[in-house]
Amino acid sequence: MKFKLPSFRNIQKDLIKTSKRFPLAVFFLFVTALFLIINVELGWEETKSRDLIEKICLISSLAVIVYLTLYFYLERIRTTGLKKILLFVTVSVLLLIYYFSMPDKFNQADAFRYILVFYAVVMMANISLVGMKNNSPEYSCLNIILIGRICTAFLFALIIYLGIWSAVFAVDSLFELGVDSKIYLDIWIVIAVIFAPLNFLAGFPRKGKIVTNFNYPQFLKILVTNILLPLTMVYLAILYLYFGKIVILRDWPKGLVTYLILSYSVLGIFVHILLKPLLKKGGNKWYRFFPKYLYIAIVPLIFMLFFAIWKRMVQYGITEKRYFVVLLAIWLAGISLYFIVSKEKNMKLIPLSLAIISLLAVFGPWSAFTISKKSQINRLYEILNKNNLLVSGKLVKSSAEISFEDRKNISSIFSYIQSFHDIKELRHLVSEEELVDEKFTKFTLVKEAGFEFVNRWTKLDYKNFNMYRSGELKMDVADYQSLFTIKARFYFNSNSKLSGNYKQNGISVDLDFKTGELKITKENNTLYYVDIVEVCRNIKENVIAVDKYSGLSQKEMTYMDENEDVRIQVVFNNICGENDKKIKKINSTEFYLLIGDKQ
Repeated sequence: MKFKLPSFRNIQKDLIKTSKRFPLAVFFLFVTALFLIINVELGWEETKSRDLIEKICLISSLAVIVYLTLYFYLERIRTTGLKKILLFVTVSVLLLIYYFSMPDKFNQADAFRYILVFYAVVMMANISLVGMKNNSPEYSCLNIILIGRICTAFLFALIIYLGIWSAVFAVDSLFELGVDSKIYLDIWIVIAVIFAPLNFLAGFPRKGKIVTNFNYPQFLKILVTNILLPLTMVYLAILYLYFGKIVILRDWPKGLVTYLILSYSVLGIFVHILLKPLLKKGGNKWYRFFPKYLYIAIVPLIFMLFFAIWKRMVQYGITEKRYFVVLLAIWLAGISLYFIVSKEKNMKLIPLSLAIISLLAVFGPWSAFTISKKSQINRLYEILNKNNLLVSGKLVKSSAEISFEDRKNISSIFSYIQSFHDIKELRHLVSEEELVDEKFTKFTLVKEAGFEFVNRWTKLDYKNFNMYRSGELKMDVADYQSLFTIKARFYFNSNSKLSGNYKQNGISVDLDFKTGELKITKENNTLYYVDIVEVCRNIKENVIAVDKYSGLSQKEMTYMDENEDVRIQVVFNNICGENDKKIKKINSTEFYLLIGDKQ
Protein backbone atom coordinates (compact mmCIF):
# COMPACT_ATOMS: atom_id res chain seq x y z
CA MET A 1 0.00 0.00 0.00
CA LYS A 2 1.82 3.10 -1.25
CA PHE A 3 1.24 6.62 0.08
CA LYS A 4 1.64 9.59 -2.24
CA LEU A 5 0.34 13.13 -2.10
CA PRO A 6 -2.47 13.76 -4.58
CA SER A 7 -2.07 16.38 -7.32
CA PHE A 8 -4.94 18.69 -8.25
CA ARG A 9 -5.32 16.73 -11.47
CA ASN A 10 -5.62 13.46 -9.55
CA ILE A 11 -8.13 15.04 -7.17
CA GLN A 12 -10.24 16.11 -10.15
CA LYS A 13 -10.05 12.60 -11.63
CA ASP A 14 -10.95 11.03 -8.28
CA LEU A 15 -13.94 13.36 -7.92
CA ILE A 16 -15.27 12.45 -11.37
CA LYS A 17 -14.61 8.72 -10.91
CA THR A 18 -16.18 8.59 -7.47
CA SER A 19 -19.17 10.70 -8.57
CA LYS A 20 -19.89 8.28 -11.39
CA ARG A 21 -19.53 5.24 -9.16
CA PHE A 22 -21.53 6.60 -6.18
CA PRO A 23 -23.58 9.55 -7.52
CA LEU A 24 -26.26 9.76 -4.81
CA ALA A 25 -23.76 9.24 -1.99
CA VAL A 26 -21.61 12.09 -3.36
CA PHE A 27 -24.70 14.29 -3.77
CA PHE A 28 -25.60 13.87 -0.10
CA LEU A 29 -22.00 14.61 0.90
CA PHE A 30 -22.41 18.02 -0.72
CA VAL A 31 -25.83 18.44 0.90
CA THR A 32 -24.37 17.67 4.32
CA ALA A 33 -21.49 20.11 3.83
CA LEU A 34 -23.81 22.86 2.56
CA PHE A 35 -26.19 22.68 5.51
CA LEU A 36 -23.35 22.39 8.03
CA ILE A 37 -21.94 25.64 6.65
CA ILE A 38 -25.38 27.28 6.81
CA ASN A 39 -25.63 26.11 10.40
CA VAL A 40 -22.26 27.73 11.21
CA GLU A 41 -23.30 31.02 9.59
CA LEU A 42 -26.67 31.21 11.36
CA GLY A 43 -27.08 33.70 14.19
CA TRP A 44 -27.24 32.36 17.73
CA GLU A 45 -30.89 33.39 18.00
CA GLU A 46 -32.04 31.26 15.02
CA THR A 47 -32.83 28.22 17.15
CA LYS A 48 -35.77 26.88 15.11
CA SER A 49 -33.87 27.14 11.83
CA ARG A 50 -30.86 25.53 13.45
CA ASP A 51 -32.94 22.55 14.65
CA LEU A 52 -34.27 21.98 11.13
CA ILE A 53 -30.82 22.27 9.56
CA GLU A 54 -29.27 19.86 12.07
CA LYS A 55 -32.04 17.39 11.28
CA ILE A 56 -31.28 17.67 7.55
CA CYS A 57 -27.56 17.18 8.24
CA LEU A 58 -28.28 14.01 10.21
CA ILE A 59 -30.51 12.43 7.56
CA SER A 60 -28.18 13.41 4.69
CA SER A 61 -25.20 11.89 6.57
CA LEU A 62 -27.19 8.69 7.03
CA ALA A 63 -28.19 8.78 3.35
CA VAL A 64 -24.50 8.80 2.33
CA ILE A 65 -23.86 5.50 4.15
CA VAL A 66 -27.17 3.94 3.07
CA TYR A 67 -26.59 4.65 -0.63
CA LEU A 68 -22.96 3.48 -0.38
CA THR A 69 -24.22 0.20 1.09
CA LEU A 70 -26.65 -0.16 -1.80
CA TYR A 71 -23.97 0.64 -4.42
CA PHE A 72 -21.61 -1.96 -2.89
CA TYR A 73 -24.40 -4.55 -2.90
CA LEU A 74 -25.31 -3.82 -6.54
CA GLU A 75 -21.66 -4.07 -7.61
CA ARG A 76 -21.45 -7.48 -5.96
CA ILE A 77 -24.63 -8.98 -7.45
CA ARG A 78 -24.27 -7.04 -10.73
CA THR A 79 -27.95 -6.34 -11.17
CA THR A 80 -29.42 -3.75 -13.54
CA GLY A 81 -32.75 -2.61 -14.89
CA LEU A 82 -36.04 -2.68 -12.96
CA LYS A 83 -34.65 -4.48 -9.88
CA LYS A 84 -32.00 -1.78 -9.46
CA ILE A 85 -34.58 1.01 -9.78
CA LEU A 86 -36.90 -0.66 -7.26
CA LEU A 87 -34.07 -1.00 -4.75
CA PHE A 88 -33.21 2.71 -5.03
CA VAL A 89 -36.86 3.72 -4.72
CA THR A 90 -37.36 1.47 -1.67
CA VAL A 91 -34.26 2.82 0.06
CA SER A 92 -35.24 6.43 -0.70
CA VAL A 93 -38.76 5.90 0.69
CA LEU A 94 -37.33 4.33 3.87
CA LEU A 95 -35.04 7.34 4.33
CA LEU A 96 -37.99 9.71 3.91
CA ILE A 97 -40.03 7.75 6.45
CA TYR A 98 -37.14 7.85 8.91
CA TYR A 99 -36.68 11.60 8.36
CA PHE A 100 -40.32 12.39 9.12
CA SER A 101 -40.23 10.11 12.16
CA MET A 102 -37.31 12.07 13.63
CA PRO A 103 -38.29 14.65 16.28
CA ASP A 104 -37.71 18.34 15.65
CA LYS A 105 -35.51 18.56 18.74
CA PHE A 106 -33.42 15.61 19.91
CA ASN A 107 -33.20 14.36 23.48
CA GLN A 108 -30.59 11.81 24.56
CA ALA A 109 -32.78 8.83 23.65
CA ASP A 110 -33.29 10.22 20.14
CA ALA A 111 -29.54 10.69 19.80
CA PHE A 112 -28.96 7.07 20.86
CA ARG A 113 -31.55 5.88 18.32
CA TYR A 114 -29.86 7.75 15.49
CA ILE A 115 -26.38 6.55 16.47
CA LEU A 116 -27.54 2.91 16.61
CA VAL A 117 -29.28 3.13 13.23
CA PHE A 118 -26.21 4.82 11.73
CA TYR A 119 -23.94 2.17 13.27
CA ALA A 120 -26.15 -0.66 11.94
CA VAL A 121 -25.96 0.76 8.41
CA VAL A 122 -22.17 1.14 8.67
CA MET A 123 -21.92 -2.54 9.68
CA MET A 124 -24.07 -3.52 6.69
CA ALA A 125 -21.87 -1.41 4.41
CA ASN A 126 -18.85 -3.24 5.83
CA ILE A 127 -20.05 -6.59 4.48
CA SER A 128 -22.19 -5.52 1.50
CA LEU A 129 -19.27 -5.59 -0.95
CA VAL A 130 -18.01 -9.07 -0.04
CA GLY A 131 -21.25 -10.79 1.02
CA MET A 132 -21.73 -13.55 3.59
CA LYS A 133 -21.36 -16.76 1.57
CA ASN A 134 -17.67 -17.59 1.59
CA ASN A 135 -15.12 -17.40 4.39
CA SER A 136 -12.11 -16.25 2.36
CA PRO A 137 -9.61 -13.71 3.76
CA GLU A 138 -11.30 -11.12 1.50
CA TYR A 139 -13.23 -9.54 4.39
CA SER A 140 -10.14 -9.05 6.57
CA CYS A 141 -8.18 -7.71 3.59
CA LEU A 142 -10.97 -5.25 2.88
CA ASN A 143 -10.89 -3.93 6.45
CA ILE A 144 -7.13 -3.49 6.34
CA ILE A 145 -7.48 -1.56 3.08
CA LEU A 146 -10.18 0.59 4.68
CA ILE A 147 -7.94 1.41 7.64
CA GLY A 148 -5.21 2.50 5.24
CA ARG A 149 -7.64 4.61 3.20
CA ILE A 150 -9.04 6.28 6.34
CA CYS A 151 -5.56 7.16 7.60
CA THR A 152 -4.52 8.47 4.19
CA ALA A 153 -7.68 10.54 3.73
CA PHE A 154 -7.41 12.03 7.23
CA LEU A 155 -3.71 12.86 6.80
CA PHE A 156 -4.25 14.56 3.42
CA ALA A 157 -7.27 16.46 4.74
CA LEU A 158 -5.30 17.71 7.75
CA ILE A 159 -2.34 18.81 5.62
CA ILE A 160 -4.57 20.65 3.14
CA TYR A 161 -6.58 22.32 5.92
CA LEU A 162 -3.46 23.50 7.77
CA GLY A 163 -2.09 24.88 4.51
CA ILE A 164 -5.25 26.81 3.65
CA TRP A 165 -5.73 27.92 7.28
CA SER A 166 -2.17 29.31 7.37
CA ALA A 167 -2.67 31.16 4.07
CA VAL A 168 -5.97 32.75 5.14
CA PHE A 169 -4.56 33.66 8.57
CA ALA A 170 -1.46 35.24 7.03
CA VAL A 171 -3.44 37.30 4.52
CA ASP A 172 -5.93 38.37 7.17
CA SER A 173 -3.19 39.38 9.63
CA LEU A 174 -0.94 41.16 7.12
CA PHE A 175 -3.61 43.05 5.22
CA GLU A 176 -6.05 43.52 8.14
CA LEU A 177 -9.02 42.26 6.14
CA GLY A 178 -11.11 41.41 9.20
CA VAL A 179 -11.93 37.90 8.00
CA ASP A 180 -14.74 36.30 10.03
CA SER A 181 -13.37 33.49 12.19
CA LYS A 182 -16.23 31.27 10.97
CA ILE A 183 -14.44 30.93 7.64
CA TYR A 184 -11.91 28.56 9.23
CA LEU A 185 -14.68 26.20 10.32
CA ASP A 186 -16.31 26.48 6.88
CA ILE A 187 -13.03 25.47 5.23
CA TRP A 188 -12.70 22.47 7.57
CA ILE A 189 -16.26 21.36 6.77
CA VAL A 190 -15.56 21.43 3.02
CA ILE A 191 -12.33 19.46 3.44
CA ALA A 192 -13.58 16.98 6.07
CA VAL A 193 -17.06 16.35 4.64
CA ILE A 194 -16.33 16.52 0.89
CA PHE A 195 -12.63 16.14 0.11
CA ALA A 196 -11.72 13.47 2.70
CA PRO A 197 -14.65 11.08 1.92
CA LEU A 198 -14.06 11.48 -1.84
CA ASN A 199 -10.38 10.72 -1.36
CA PHE A 200 -11.35 7.70 0.76
CA LEU A 201 -13.89 6.39 -1.75
CA ALA A 202 -11.61 6.97 -4.76
CA GLY A 203 -9.37 4.14 -3.58
CA PHE A 204 -12.17 1.84 -2.52
CA PRO A 205 -11.62 -1.56 -4.19
CA ARG A 206 -14.19 -3.30 -6.32
CA LYS A 207 -15.47 -6.82 -5.76
CA GLY A 208 -12.99 -9.43 -7.00
CA LYS A 209 -9.99 -7.09 -6.80
CA ILE A 210 -9.64 -6.96 -3.02
CA VAL A 211 -7.35 -9.97 -2.51
CA THR A 212 -5.57 -9.76 -5.87
CA ASN A 213 -4.48 -6.14 -5.26
CA PHE A 214 -3.82 -6.65 -1.55
CA ASN A 215 -0.44 -6.19 0.07
CA TYR A 216 -0.35 -6.18 3.88
CA PRO A 217 1.08 -2.77 4.95
CA GLN A 218 4.32 -3.21 6.86
CA PHE A 219 3.51 -0.45 9.38
CA LEU A 220 0.17 -2.11 10.18
CA LYS A 221 1.82 -5.52 10.55
CA ILE A 222 4.25 -4.05 13.08
CA LEU A 223 1.40 -2.29 14.90
CA VAL A 224 -0.71 -5.45 15.15
CA THR A 225 1.96 -8.03 15.96
CA ASN A 226 4.36 -5.97 18.08
CA ILE A 227 1.98 -3.59 19.87
CA LEU A 228 -1.71 -4.54 19.80
CA LEU A 229 -1.20 -8.29 20.26
CA PRO A 230 1.08 -7.99 23.35
CA LEU A 231 -1.13 -5.19 24.73
CA THR A 232 -4.17 -7.45 24.46
CA MET A 233 -2.38 -10.21 26.36
CA VAL A 234 -1.37 -7.79 29.14
CA TYR A 235 -4.92 -6.48 29.32
CA LEU A 236 -6.22 -10.07 29.62
CA ALA A 237 -3.75 -10.84 32.43
CA ILE A 238 -4.94 -7.78 34.42
CA LEU A 239 -8.59 -8.80 34.07
CA TYR A 240 -7.82 -12.36 35.15
CA LEU A 241 -5.95 -11.11 38.21
CA TYR A 242 -9.00 -9.05 39.14
CA PHE A 243 -11.23 -12.06 38.46
CA GLY A 244 -9.07 -14.11 40.85
CA LYS A 245 -9.37 -11.41 43.51
CA ILE A 246 -13.18 -11.58 43.27
CA VAL A 247 -13.20 -15.37 43.60
CA ILE A 248 -10.78 -15.43 46.54
CA LEU A 249 -12.16 -12.46 48.51
CA ARG A 250 -15.77 -12.99 47.37
CA ASP A 251 -16.02 -9.29 46.63
CA TRP A 252 -18.57 -7.69 44.28
CA PRO A 253 -17.00 -6.58 40.98
CA LYS A 254 -16.88 -2.83 40.42
CA GLY A 255 -19.12 -1.26 37.77
CA LEU A 256 -16.04 -0.10 35.86
CA VAL A 257 -15.11 -3.71 35.09
CA THR A 258 -18.02 -4.00 32.63
CA TYR A 259 -16.47 -1.35 30.37
CA LEU A 260 -12.99 -2.86 30.76
CA ILE A 261 -14.19 -6.33 29.72
CA LEU A 262 -16.10 -4.95 26.74
CA SER A 263 -13.07 -2.85 25.74
CA TYR A 264 -10.79 -5.89 25.93
CA SER A 265 -13.22 -7.98 23.91
CA VAL A 266 -13.53 -5.34 21.19
CA LEU A 267 -9.75 -4.96 21.03
CA GLY A 268 -9.27 -8.73 20.89
CA ILE A 269 -11.80 -9.22 18.09
CA PHE A 270 -10.31 -6.27 16.18
CA VAL A 271 -6.83 -7.83 16.41
CA HIS A 272 -8.29 -11.19 15.29
CA ILE A 273 -9.74 -9.56 12.16
CA LEU A 274 -6.42 -7.89 11.34
CA LEU A 275 -4.48 -11.13 11.91
CA LYS A 276 -6.64 -13.19 9.51
CA PRO A 277 -4.62 -12.47 6.32
CA LEU A 278 -1.38 -13.29 8.15
CA LEU A 279 -2.76 -16.73 9.13
CA LYS A 280 -3.02 -17.65 5.46
CA LYS A 281 0.66 -16.80 5.00
CA GLY A 282 1.84 -18.95 7.87
CA GLY A 283 3.50 -16.55 10.31
CA ASN A 284 4.76 -17.37 13.79
CA LYS A 285 2.85 -19.50 16.27
CA TRP A 286 1.44 -16.48 18.11
CA TYR A 287 -0.61 -15.60 15.02
CA ARG A 288 -2.45 -18.92 15.31
CA PHE A 289 -2.44 -19.20 19.10
CA PHE A 290 -4.20 -15.87 19.71
CA PRO A 291 -7.42 -16.38 17.68
CA LYS A 292 -7.63 -20.03 18.77
CA TYR A 293 -7.76 -19.22 22.50
CA LEU A 294 -9.10 -15.63 22.47
CA TYR A 295 -12.76 -16.61 22.74
CA ILE A 296 -12.09 -19.34 25.32
CA ALA A 297 -10.33 -16.71 27.46
CA ILE A 298 -13.31 -14.37 27.11
CA VAL A 299 -15.84 -16.87 28.55
CA PRO A 300 -14.95 -16.46 32.29
CA LEU A 301 -14.90 -12.69 31.80
CA ILE A 302 -18.42 -12.82 30.41
CA PHE A 303 -19.65 -14.35 33.67
CA MET A 304 -17.97 -11.52 35.60
CA LEU A 305 -19.53 -9.03 33.18
CA PHE A 306 -23.05 -10.39 33.77
CA PHE A 307 -22.45 -10.44 37.52
CA ALA A 308 -21.30 -6.79 37.60
CA ILE A 309 -24.15 -5.39 35.50
CA TRP A 310 -26.76 -7.49 37.35
CA LYS A 311 -25.67 -5.84 40.60
CA ARG A 312 -26.17 -2.34 39.13
CA MET A 313 -29.55 -3.24 37.67
CA VAL A 314 -30.80 -4.61 41.00
CA GLN A 315 -29.69 -1.42 42.76
CA TYR A 316 -30.71 1.23 40.25
CA GLY A 317 -32.97 -0.43 37.67
CA ILE A 318 -32.50 -0.61 33.90
CA THR A 319 -31.28 2.36 31.87
CA GLU A 320 -30.32 2.55 28.22
CA LYS A 321 -26.62 2.24 29.04
CA ARG A 322 -27.15 -0.85 31.20
CA TYR A 323 -29.45 -2.33 28.55
CA PHE A 324 -26.70 -1.92 25.94
CA VAL A 325 -24.13 -3.48 28.25
CA VAL A 326 -26.40 -6.52 28.77
CA LEU A 327 -27.09 -6.73 25.03
CA LEU A 328 -23.37 -6.58 24.21
CA ALA A 329 -22.67 -9.19 26.89
CA ILE A 330 -25.23 -11.54 25.29
CA TRP A 331 -23.77 -10.84 21.85
CA LEU A 332 -20.25 -11.44 23.13
CA ALA A 333 -21.32 -14.77 24.68
CA GLY A 334 -22.93 -15.84 21.38
CA ILE A 335 -19.95 -14.80 19.23
CA SER A 336 -17.50 -16.48 21.59
CA LEU A 337 -19.50 -19.71 21.55
CA TYR A 338 -19.69 -19.58 17.74
CA PHE A 339 -15.93 -19.19 17.27
CA ILE A 340 -15.22 -21.91 19.85
CA VAL A 341 -17.47 -24.60 18.33
CA SER A 342 -17.76 -23.59 14.66
CA LYS A 343 -15.41 -25.01 12.06
CA GLU A 344 -16.19 -22.31 9.50
CA LYS A 345 -15.53 -19.28 11.78
CA ASN A 346 -16.96 -16.72 9.34
CA MET A 347 -15.64 -13.29 10.39
CA LYS A 348 -18.49 -11.53 8.59
CA LEU A 349 -20.91 -12.80 11.21
CA ILE A 350 -19.46 -10.16 13.58
CA PRO A 351 -20.68 -7.02 11.72
CA LEU A 352 -23.91 -8.73 10.62
CA SER A 353 -24.87 -9.70 14.18
CA LEU A 354 -23.92 -6.23 15.49
CA ALA A 355 -26.15 -4.61 12.87
CA ILE A 356 -29.07 -6.85 13.82
CA ILE A 357 -28.83 -6.26 17.58
CA SER A 358 -28.40 -2.51 17.00
CA LEU A 359 -31.69 -2.36 15.12
CA LEU A 360 -33.42 -4.63 17.66
CA ALA A 361 -32.32 -2.23 20.43
CA VAL A 362 -33.97 0.70 18.63
CA PHE A 363 -37.36 -0.56 17.47
CA GLY A 364 -40.18 -2.52 19.09
CA PRO A 365 -41.53 -3.02 22.62
CA TRP A 366 -38.27 -4.74 23.57
CA SER A 367 -36.21 -1.66 22.63
CA ALA A 368 -33.75 -0.15 25.09
CA PHE A 369 -35.83 3.00 25.46
CA THR A 370 -39.17 1.31 26.15
CA ILE A 371 -37.80 -1.15 28.71
CA SER A 372 -35.56 1.42 30.42
CA LYS A 373 -38.33 3.99 30.83
CA LYS A 374 -40.71 1.39 32.24
CA SER A 375 -38.06 0.16 34.70
CA GLN A 376 -37.20 3.66 35.95
CA ILE A 377 -40.83 4.75 36.34
CA ASN A 378 -41.63 1.58 38.32
CA ARG A 379 -38.62 2.29 40.52
CA LEU A 380 -39.80 5.90 40.97
CA TYR A 381 -43.25 4.83 42.16
CA GLU A 382 -41.67 2.35 44.55
CA ILE A 383 -39.54 5.06 46.21
CA LEU A 384 -42.38 7.61 46.24
CA ASN A 385 -44.78 5.16 47.90
CA LYS A 386 -42.15 4.13 50.43
CA ASN A 387 -41.80 7.77 51.54
CA ASN A 388 -45.58 8.53 51.40
CA LEU A 389 -45.05 11.08 48.64
CA LEU A 390 -48.01 9.88 46.55
CA VAL A 391 -51.65 10.43 47.47
CA SER A 392 -54.33 9.60 44.88
CA GLY A 393 -51.66 9.56 42.20
CA LYS A 394 -50.40 13.08 43.03
CA LEU A 395 -47.14 14.22 44.54
CA VAL A 396 -47.47 15.57 48.09
CA LYS A 397 -45.03 16.78 50.72
CA SER A 398 -44.11 14.12 53.23
CA SER A 399 -44.41 14.86 56.95
CA ALA A 400 -41.50 12.52 57.66
CA GLU A 401 -37.89 13.22 56.75
CA ILE A 402 -36.81 11.72 53.42
CA SER A 403 -33.36 10.14 53.43
CA PHE A 404 -30.60 11.72 51.36
CA GLU A 405 -30.27 8.57 49.20
CA ASP A 406 -34.00 8.51 48.40
CA ARG A 407 -33.99 12.23 47.52
CA LYS A 408 -30.97 11.61 45.32
CA ASN A 409 -32.59 8.59 43.62
CA ILE A 410 -35.86 10.43 42.98
CA SER A 411 -33.97 13.42 41.55
CA SER A 412 -31.89 11.08 39.40
CA ILE A 413 -34.99 9.44 37.91
CA PHE A 414 -36.58 12.83 37.19
CA SER A 415 -33.33 13.88 35.46
CA TYR A 416 -33.30 10.65 33.46
CA ILE A 417 -36.88 11.12 32.22
CA GLN A 418 -36.18 14.75 31.28
CA SER A 419 -32.91 13.97 29.46
CA PHE A 420 -33.83 10.71 27.70
CA HIS A 421 -37.59 11.04 27.22
CA ASP A 422 -40.12 13.80 27.98
CA ILE A 423 -40.60 15.13 31.48
CA LYS A 424 -44.20 16.05 30.57
CA GLU A 425 -44.99 12.34 30.73
CA LEU A 426 -45.00 12.86 34.52
CA ARG A 427 -47.37 15.83 34.50
CA HIS A 428 -50.11 13.68 36.00
CA LEU A 429 -48.11 13.65 39.25
CA VAL A 430 -48.66 17.37 39.93
CA SER A 431 -51.65 19.64 40.48
CA GLU A 432 -53.59 21.24 37.64
CA GLU A 433 -52.00 24.63 38.28
CA GLU A 434 -48.59 23.28 37.39
CA LEU A 435 -49.79 21.86 34.06
CA VAL A 436 -50.11 25.31 32.48
CA ASP A 437 -46.53 26.16 33.42
CA GLU A 438 -44.46 26.18 30.20
CA LYS A 439 -41.32 25.68 32.29
CA PHE A 440 -42.46 22.31 33.61
CA THR A 441 -39.19 20.57 34.50
CA LYS A 442 -37.69 18.09 36.93
CA PHE A 443 -37.40 20.96 39.41
CA THR A 444 -41.17 21.46 39.30
CA LEU A 445 -41.57 17.87 40.44
CA VAL A 446 -39.09 17.99 43.32
CA LYS A 447 -40.59 21.29 44.47
CA GLU A 448 -44.02 19.64 44.52
CA ALA A 449 -42.55 16.80 46.59
CA GLY A 450 -41.21 19.34 49.07
CA PHE A 451 -37.48 18.80 48.91
CA GLU A 452 -34.45 20.18 47.09
CA PHE A 453 -33.09 18.63 43.92
CA VAL A 454 -30.02 16.45 44.52
CA ASN A 455 -27.59 15.96 41.66
CA ARG A 456 -26.25 12.44 41.06
CA TRP A 457 -22.68 13.56 41.90
CA THR A 458 -23.67 15.34 45.09
CA LYS A 459 -22.46 13.98 48.41
CA LEU A 460 -24.12 14.59 51.76
CA ASP A 461 -21.47 17.10 52.87
CA TYR A 462 -20.97 18.71 49.44
CA LYS A 463 -20.66 22.52 49.70
CA ASN A 464 -20.27 23.57 46.06
CA PHE A 465 -23.18 24.75 43.90
CA ASN A 466 -23.64 25.25 40.19
CA MET A 467 -26.63 27.25 38.97
CA TYR A 468 -27.24 27.09 35.24
CA ARG A 469 -29.80 28.48 32.84
CA SER A 470 -32.09 25.74 31.54
CA GLY A 471 -34.34 25.83 28.50
CA GLU A 472 -34.06 27.62 25.17
CA LEU A 473 -32.26 30.98 25.07
CA LYS A 474 -34.57 33.82 24.00
CA MET A 475 -33.31 37.40 24.14
CA ASP A 476 -34.97 40.53 22.75
CA VAL A 477 -32.04 42.47 21.29
CA ALA A 478 -34.08 45.23 19.60
CA ASP A 479 -33.15 47.89 22.19
CA TYR A 480 -29.47 46.96 22.40
CA GLN A 481 -26.52 47.78 20.16
CA SER A 482 -23.78 45.57 21.62
CA LEU A 483 -23.59 41.96 22.75
CA PHE A 484 -20.66 40.53 24.71
CA THR A 485 -20.05 36.91 25.73
CA ILE A 486 -18.00 36.90 28.93
CA LYS A 487 -16.43 34.04 30.89
CA ALA A 488 -14.93 34.89 34.26
CA ARG A 489 -13.10 33.03 36.99
CA PHE A 490 -12.53 35.04 40.19
CA TYR A 491 -9.30 35.05 42.21
CA PHE A 492 -10.13 37.04 45.34
CA ASN A 493 -6.89 36.21 47.19
CA SER A 494 -4.51 36.88 44.32
CA ASN A 495 -1.88 39.63 44.59
CA SER A 496 -1.65 40.01 40.82
CA LYS A 497 -3.77 42.32 38.71
CA LEU A 498 -6.27 40.13 36.88
CA SER A 499 -8.90 41.55 34.55
CA GLY A 500 -10.64 41.08 31.24
CA ASN A 501 -11.22 43.73 28.58
CA TYR A 502 -13.84 43.45 25.85
CA LYS A 503 -14.45 46.01 23.09
CA GLN A 504 -17.21 46.44 20.53
CA ASN A 505 -18.81 49.39 18.67
CA GLY A 506 -16.64 51.89 20.55
CA ILE A 507 -17.75 50.49 23.94
CA SER A 508 -15.24 48.99 26.35
CA VAL A 509 -16.16 46.52 29.10
CA ASP A 510 -13.66 45.87 31.90
CA LEU A 511 -14.16 43.06 34.43
CA ASP A 512 -11.88 42.81 37.46
CA PHE A 513 -11.35 39.11 38.26
CA LYS A 514 -10.19 39.96 41.81
CA THR A 515 -13.18 42.04 42.93
CA GLY A 516 -15.91 41.25 40.40
CA GLU A 517 -16.30 44.92 39.45
CA LEU A 518 -17.65 45.39 35.92
CA LYS A 519 -17.23 48.81 34.29
CA ILE A 520 -18.63 50.02 30.94
CA THR A 521 -16.86 52.97 29.32
CA LYS A 522 -17.06 54.90 26.07
CA GLU A 523 -14.41 57.40 25.00
CA ASN A 524 -12.89 57.20 28.51
CA ASN A 525 -16.23 58.14 30.10
CA THR A 526 -17.71 55.68 32.59
CA LEU A 527 -21.27 54.84 31.56
CA TYR A 528 -22.10 52.12 34.06
CA TYR A 529 -20.66 50.21 37.00
CA VAL A 530 -21.85 47.05 38.78
CA ASP A 531 -20.43 44.39 41.09
CA ILE A 532 -21.12 41.25 39.05
CA VAL A 533 -20.20 38.98 41.98
CA GLU A 534 -22.86 40.66 44.13
CA VAL A 535 -25.39 40.19 41.31
CA CYS A 536 -24.55 36.46 41.32
CA ARG A 537 -24.99 36.31 45.09
CA ASN A 538 -28.39 38.01 44.86
CA ILE A 539 -29.55 35.49 42.25
CA LYS A 540 -28.44 32.67 44.55
CA GLU A 541 -30.32 34.20 47.49
CA ASN A 542 -33.49 35.12 45.60
CA VAL A 543 -34.28 31.82 43.87
CA ILE A 544 -35.89 28.85 45.59
CA ALA A 545 -33.07 26.57 46.68
CA VAL A 546 -32.82 23.53 44.42
CA ASP A 547 -29.69 22.06 45.98
CA LYS A 548 -26.19 21.91 44.58
CA TYR A 549 -26.94 21.83 40.86
CA SER A 550 -29.75 24.18 39.94
CA GLY A 551 -31.47 24.50 36.57
CA LEU A 552 -33.14 27.92 36.61
CA SER A 553 -35.32 29.75 34.13
CA GLN A 554 -33.88 32.51 31.96
CA LYS A 555 -35.88 35.08 33.95
CA GLU A 556 -34.32 33.90 37.21
CA MET A 557 -30.84 34.04 35.65
CA THR A 558 -31.27 37.56 34.21
CA TYR A 559 -30.23 40.92 35.67
CA MET A 560 -31.50 44.17 34.09
CA ASP A 561 -30.70 47.78 34.97
CA GLU A 562 -30.40 51.24 33.46
CA ASN A 563 -29.21 54.76 34.27
CA GLU A 564 -29.23 58.09 32.48
CA ASP A 565 -26.64 56.84 29.94
CA VAL A 566 -27.28 53.15 29.15
CA ARG A 567 -29.50 50.19 29.71
CA ILE A 568 -28.01 46.75 30.29
CA GLN A 569 -29.18 43.17 30.41
CA VAL A 570 -27.09 40.32 31.82
CA VAL A 571 -28.20 36.76 31.03
CA PHE A 572 -26.17 34.21 32.99
CA ASN A 573 -25.45 30.78 31.52
CA ASN A 574 -24.03 29.48 34.78
CA ILE A 575 -22.87 30.60 38.21
CA CYS A 576 -20.52 28.37 40.24
CA GLY A 577 -19.58 28.87 43.86
CA GLU A 578 -19.44 27.57 47.41
CA ASN A 579 -21.95 27.69 50.26
CA ASP A 580 -19.92 29.30 53.03
CA LYS A 581 -21.49 29.86 56.46
CA LYS A 582 -21.17 33.65 56.26
CA ILE A 583 -21.30 34.46 52.54
CA LYS A 584 -21.90 32.78 49.19
CA LYS A 585 -18.51 32.58 47.48
CA ILE A 586 -18.68 32.96 43.69
CA ASN A 587 -15.90 31.11 41.87
CA SER A 588 -16.83 31.53 38.21
CA THR A 589 -19.59 32.60 35.86
CA GLU A 590 -20.43 32.84 32.18
CA PHE A 591 -22.92 35.37 30.84
CA TYR A 592 -24.18 37.44 27.92
CA LEU A 593 -24.01 41.22 28.39
CA LEU A 594 -26.28 43.38 26.23
CA ILE A 595 -25.71 47.15 26.18
CA GLY A 596 -28.01 49.76 24.62
CA ASP A 597 -28.47 53.50 24.61
CA LYS A 598 -30.93 54.96 27.09
CA GLN A 599 -34.06 55.99 25.19
